[in-house]
Amino acid sequence: MNSRLYFRSAVSIVLLCGLFRRFCELFQQLLYS
Repeated sequence: MNSRLYFRSAVSIVLLCGLFRRFCELFQQLLYS
């Protein structure tokens, strides 16, 4: 099976989620400032 490809896709999804959360935090700071 393509376990390595699956692992890389999972890591990329986690990184994208982290970036999305950081952008949300920055956006909230801009709104409330």
